[in-house]
Amino acid sequence: MDKVIRFENLNEEYREVAQIIGIDPELPHLNSTKPSDYKSYYDEETKNIIADWFAEDIKKFNYRF
Repeated sequence: MDKVIRFENLNEEYREVAQIIGIDPELPHLNSTKPSDYKSYYDEETKNIIADWFAEDIKKFNYRF
């Protein structure tokens, strides 16, 4: 693997990779949903479960809940 694309920057980072490898840089936008506050779906217990399960990714990408 040469590059990890962050979902929050998907369009921009995908375009860069697509240009490098010579494919169409446009992604279709299918099955879109209205933005929502994902934080409202978690309580302290589920936050801790996610924090434990994805600890390596959270550290690597400097994510914050």
